[in-house]
Amino acid sequence: MIAQTSFSSTQSLVGAIYFTTVLQMFLNFLPTVIVFQGEKPIYIRERDSALYHVWVYATTKLIAEIPILLFVPMVLNLMLFWTVGYEDTFEKFFQMYLVLMMMVQAATAMGYFLSSIFNHETTAVAFSPIINLPLNLLGGYMISLKGIF
Repeated sequence: MIAQTSFSSTQSLVGAIYFTTVLQMFLNFLPTVIVFQGEKPIYIRERDSALYHVWVYATTKLIAEIPILLFVPMVLNLMLFWTVGYEDTFEKFFQMYLVLMMMVQAATAMGYFLSSIFNHETTAVAFSPIINLPLNLLGGYMISLKGIF
């Protein structure tokens, strides 16, 4: 995925990958936490009325969000891929898009999970760094995996 071979340019590209992934994580995690808190009372009322099961709500919500969850990583990848200087092949472009797309899906799912645990938006937002920061620290970007264990 990296076109240049010198250490400093490799280090710069790894930093670009790291900040791109962190950006995608925070741009999709925190808004999901906030938005679901507004929808939660309606969902609870409808669930208590036995209108539908949890899997129906989650599946339809995911299907409704698929266009956005596919479009946003594509736009970011189109803006950054050649600007940053990654290897100029369609295969590498698609691999980077696939990684970003999967991260957006995971961040959105984690946002829904965290938001479903707490009853108040402020509590959910306050706990979001507690979930995100260990993932960033232990993900292998900042600390070598050999240094963790």
